[in-house]
Amino acid sequence: MIKKSSSMFSFIIWLHLCCVEFLCQLNLLIMMYGTLCVDAPPLRFTSQPQSGNALVLGSTKVLLCAADGLPQPVYRWMKDQQPLNNIPVAAVNTGLLKIRNIALSDAATYRCIASNHLGAIRSRPADVHVACE
Repeated sequence: MIKKSSSMFSFIIWLHLCCVEFLCQLNLLIMMYGTLCVDAPPLRFTSQPQSGNALVLGSTKVLLCAADGLPQPVYRWMKDQQPLNNIPVAAVNTGLLKIRNIALSDAATYRCIASNHLGAIRSRPADVHVACE
């Protein structure tokens, strides 16, 4: 919180991620309050997909990514540097990708891309291994 005062006015600012709330008091009768938000590109991941042990055929692998940004980023997934198409809307909005009924063809390197209208960032790679029985 930042607070500035003079004989003519008081000004208080609360800083949040890409938003500023302010209260300005000019005198005893005039007071203004507001919020100013500035859009920001995704800057960092708060959660990145993780590699793990080899998976058994038919099991499920969950990959998760989340990033800061305003507006909230949407997520795309890459498999071996190729876009994954036809993924559920939940994977786009939440960054959660579930690979169900794991098959040998699911063994690959996956990455998440978080983006909004100001930019995009790529997650670190997550290797998915499938054990042959």
